[in-house]
Amino acid sequence: MLSSEIKIYVKYTVPQLIEDKERNIVFCNEEFTKLFDIKQSSQDLIGTNCIDMLISLSNTIPDVERLSAFVATSLSDRLSGKIHDIKINPRTIISIYYKSVTLKDGALIHIWEYVPIH
Repeated sequence: MLSSEIKIYVKYTVPQLIEDKERNIVFCNEEFTKLFDIKQSSQDLIGTNCIDMLISLSNTIPDVERLSAFVATSLSDRLSGKIHDIKINPRTIISIYYKSVTLKDGALIHIWEYVPIH
């Protein structure tokens, strides 16, 4: 169950994923699973490690190297940022927005929002 503090960052209409400091998914929505053509439901992904998920998707994402580099830089710097024009399949290009948030209890979460361009 999500804490009320995390719930204020949750969006249901924008493809979104929120992970904890160990990179385990604490929230993602059905828009996220549709965008990346993931067969599991968003609820089934809760607790999944994001590294494992990216590896499983790497054969289908044409721009996986650019995506991986953006993720690595964002996580190491913990600065809000965005990247444009990431091709995730032959017909879909997205922008990704990242921010990290430290909760009142000191827990760190990473918030990723995905905006389809076309």
